[in-house]
Amino acid sequence: MTLTATATPALAGAVPIPVKQPLVGPGAVIYCDSLEPFPGDDPSQLGPGDIALNQSPNGSTVSADVVLRAAAPNTVYFVRLIQSDGIDCHTFDATTTTNAHGTGFVRVEEPTRLGATATQVIIDTAGQYGFPTFRAAARYELAVDVGPIAPLRSVGSANSARP
Repeated sequence: MTLTATATPALAGAVPIPVKQPLVGPGAVIYCDSLEPFPGDDPSQLGPGDIALNQSPNGSTVSADVVLRAAAPNTVYFVRLIQSDGIDCHTFDATTTTNAHGTGFVRVEEPTRLGATATQVIIDTAGQYGFPTFRAAARYELAVDVGPIAPLRSVGSANSARP
């Protein structure tokens, strides 16, 4: 099963609203610029939780609230919040460690960057870039032309979210 839908929070210029989605995997891999599934992406199973993607009302930041449930207990999960400008595809923005019951939470927030029109999240579950890897079921379309936009320095170049 390949999901190519997008989660559209609002029309351009309108106030964005959060969109809650399940995590899917176990072999999530996306293009760093379009955030569309890369050949070999495997979203065939529901992941161990869900995610709420959002953009601030003035458009200046994007955020992801990651909630893990029934995940591996006492395990570190690596979170990448990726914007469609392709700049920080391989940057780990946060980690969360699940408790003895496999529950964890982390909120990731960063400035909306020039040229970004969507965002997506990748969760690496077995170390940095470790398999299985999960993602939000669909990319989140940003409200464009709202608020200040901040550029971010390039960390490297790559074609996909899997090195």
